Amino acid sequence: MKANVQELRQMTPDALRAKAEELRATVQQMRFGAYQGKEKNVKMLSMVRHELSRVLTILTEHEKKSHSSTK
Repeated sequence: MKANVQELRQMTPDALRAKAEELRATVQQMRFGAYQGKEKNVKMLSMVRHELSRVLTILTEHEKKSHSSTK
């Protein structure tokens, strides 16, 4: 589940966006599962949210880098 930061930095922005959407769907699914009492591993939800945060941070870095190089 947890991707290495170096691996994430090597991914393209499109791949990072796809990964972020996948993680968002997982978070939503886990939240509904926890609400319904089906999800037992609540710690996993926290881990997935942190992974999503990493992906979005690196995506922002990519976007800032591409904007600064075009100016």
